[in-house]
Amino acid sequence: MTQGGGGRRGPSFVSRQINRVVSWLATMGLTPSDTVTVEARGRRSGKPRSSVVTWVEHGGARYIVSLAGESDWVRNVRAAGGRAHPPARAGAR
Repeated sequence: MTQGGGGRRGPSFVSRQINRVVSWLATMGLTPSDTVTVEARGRRSGKPRSSVVTWVEHGGARYIVSLAGESDWVRNVRAAGGRAHPPARAGAR
């Protein structure tokens, strides 16, 4: 399936399902400590989008890493001015 006008293919159905499961596990704290879920506004839709990411520490600072290169979550975070945060949990106060 092609997204936008650039001819870039989006993630496959299987990739989306795996990301959904790993995202849930990361949100629940059931993944390695360097795997977290972040949320950023979609650059076109404006809707909150969650992604599983890995962070690394370098020089006392933490950085999130895109293992897939220039992926959608990277584009969304850049479009949001670099703002990403942990997603709000359902029922959290």
